[in-house]
Amino acid sequence: SSGINAEYGHVEAYWQYHKIVGDEVGDELMTPEQFEAYKNTVVPERMKNRLYLSWRVGDEGIDCELIGPETMCYCQHRYRQHETDNADKKTSCRNCSCKRYEFCPKNGTQPVRCKCKHYSTEHDARKTCTRCACKALMLTFTCPSCGKPAHQHSTSIETKEERLALGNEFYSQCRISTNHRP
Repeated sequence: SSGINAEYGHVEAYWQYHKIVGDEVGDELMTPEQFEAYKNTVVPERMKNRLYLSWRVGDEGIDCELIGPETMCYCQHRYRQHETDNADKKTSCRNCSCKRYEFCPKNGTQPVRCKCKHYSTEHDARKTCTRCACKALMLTFTCPSCGKPAHQHSTSIETKEERLALGNEFYSQCRISTNHRP
C-alpha cells in the first residue's frame, strides 16, 4: 500500500511538472532546483500575462467552452503548444505555421465534419481541405451548450481585466473544456 502511494506521488509530481513547464524546455528535464527557480520566476509572470480563451457566439459574451492547456486547435496542436505568455494576445503555434489559436469543437470524441463531408482534422491551419477542393471549413455542428450552429461561434482571447470589464468571471480550474481527451 505504501509502495503504491509512493508511486502515485511520483506520477503526481510528473503531472505537476508537465502542467507547469509543458513543452517549453524540450526533452531535457529540469533538476529540482531549476524547477523551483522556474516556478518562482516564470509562473508569476505567466499569471500576470495570462490569457483567457473561450469559444462563444459573436458578441453575446456567453462562453460555450472554456479553453484549457490540453484543448485542441484547428492546427491539431494543443493550446499549451501555442504562445500564451504575452500581453499582446498573440497565440501563434510553436510547432507549425498556425498564427492564432482557434478552438476546434468535437462531437464527443470525434472531430466534427465540414460541409464537404470531411472531418475538421482533414483541413489545414488555413482551414482549406486537404482531401478535396473545399476552400473554407464550414462546420455542420450544433453547439451542445447554446444550440446555435458552430459557424456562428468564434474563439475569444481576453485578459483578466477584459473579462471582468465585460462582466464575465475569470477562471482558474473551473469548467475547462474536456473535449481534448483522446
